[in-house]
Amino acid sequence: MKAMDRARSILDVLRQVSTASEVNWIHRRRNTIMAGTGSPVSGSGAVASYSVRIQRNGKAGTSGAEGRIRPTALAEEAICSARSGPDFDYELPSDNPPVDGFDSRAPLPSHQEALDFVNRLALLAKASYPGALLSVKVAWGRDLVGIVNSMGLSGEYLRNRVRVDATVSAATGDGLYRSASGFEAAELPSPEDALGWLFPGLKHAGAPPETVVGRKTVLFAPPALGVLLQAVRTGVSGRTLLDGASPLAERQGEKVLSPLLTVREAPRHGSCASSAPFDTEGVPTGDKALFRKGVFNGFIYDLASGFQAGLPSTGNAGKNLGGHPMPVCTNLLVDPGAGGTLEEMAARMGSGVLVSSILSAEGSNAACGDMLLDCGTAWAVSGGEITGRVSGCLISGSAYEILAGVTDVGGFPGRTGSDLLPPVTSEGVRIR
Repeated sequence: MKAMDRARSILDVLRQVSTASEVNWIHRRRNTIMAGTGSPVSGSGAVASYSVRIQRNGKAGTSGAEGRIRPTALAEEAICSARSGPDFDYELPSDNPPVDGFDSRAPLPSHQEALDFVNRLALLAKASYPGALLSVKVAWGRDLVGIVNSMGLSGEYLRNRVRVDATVSAATGDGLYRSASGFEAAELPSPEDALGWLFPGLKHAGAPPETVVGRKTVLFAPPALGVLLQAVRTGVSGRTLLDGASPLAERQGEKVLSPLLTVREAPRHGSCASSAPFDTEGVPTGDKALFRKGVFNGFIYDLASGFQAGLPSTGNAGKNLGGHPMPVCTNLLVDPGAGGTLEEMAARMGSGVLVSSILSAEGSNAACGDMLLDCGTAWAVSGGEITGRVSGCLISGSAYEILAGVTDVGGFPGRTGSDLLPPVTSEGVRIR
């Protein structure tokens, strides 16, 4: 049975127990290859998942399942959920979202092309730092994503998804250097680009250990900037605003970040893996500048939070399997600046710290922007050159203050998660 037909059969069951209902689905097909010190291991598979939401007695109920789908079981679980669910006092959309020209049908890599990518990546890592050992997993395929609801709306689209996860380890004079990173894209990039995105600074893995504390100038590589921007993702949510937790409340139109920063949400960007023509409620998506030259432009909403705020949805609803929709950002982009490459920015910085990756943000509060970041990989910079590896580096403070202190923005964005971000330099960052 086709996905749309199966969803309509589920919707027929939901209509009998609700006053409004919707069904979402994702059909994923994946190929994988994993390679490390042994022989590469290949695999493939497919999984189908369905999520439902119903309006019953003025409340919202949800459920979801993957694999074998039983419509009656989904309906029964949604009924139970609605007994304690949030208010459902808004209307579902009825107009079919436009999908013309969106379907991602760019060629995906063959198995041999993926294997060649992995082998070349390992060679480049060893060339960057002799003795470096790389473990890599590449997963690629297409998602069929769709929605139908009881108001007559229906839509589906295809998107490519290529994910690369890698871990590098190398013996150094004082022990073992180890770092892990990953990104998603709509196509497989060149191994040269991928290595730079995954492990900036790898060639300096053997630098001697140094201790750095106090307020310093910090150069954040794209993976580290991506963690800082988690505070922005949470802060711009209309749900966070309505819960009274957003530090951006009543700051629309104010300069919040550095004037060098323009932060965009780009759900239709052709090269990003999380792109979509409509959100999980069937509302059309659209590119938007969340911050333009540091000025905060406004919040994002789904149907429920928009209704509560007296505003329309901005096409930003997202949800986990069987969960309630929430306002979310998909692909974040930061406009590149005139800062050039990471190496050129380090030379211009003079002295400070280059943070390549964040090991953990445990203890942070993304809602208010307070961050405590355990830097997985950080380097001391003196005289514009990397002089040592900083171990046990902790960054604390407000993400918004760090982003307001940005004085330099790189000209070459890198991929981290589904985002496309340049490196940035910020002054007065607290390191302990």
